Amino acid sequence: MLADFPRYERADSIEVDVCVVGSGPAGVSVAESLLDSNLKIYLLEAGGQRREKASQRLYAGENDGLPYFKLHKTRLRQFGGTANHWIGRCTPLDEIDFQ
Repeated sequence: MLADFPRYERADSIEVDVCVVGSGPAGVSVAESLLDSNLKIYLLEAGGQRREKASQRLYAGENDGLPYFKLHKTRLRQFGGTANHWIGRCTPLDEIDFQ
């Protein structure tokens, strides 16, 4: 079930056992690994199903360091997180990644 949080009334409460914050690869993996448990799980995402200008503006900021891309362009506040930039390009970790 997907729920749009702004549509909840302020008096409504949501009671869960586990709240996973962020629907990027890590958040979705954690939530998915708990599906067979008896826990009530809530996956909380700050953005919507698609990129929205209003939520992306929350990433606006300055970088005090080496030159880098605009922060609001390199991170995505939407379901799936910044992985939406990856276009499915990902690979399992190698042993060297853990050293």
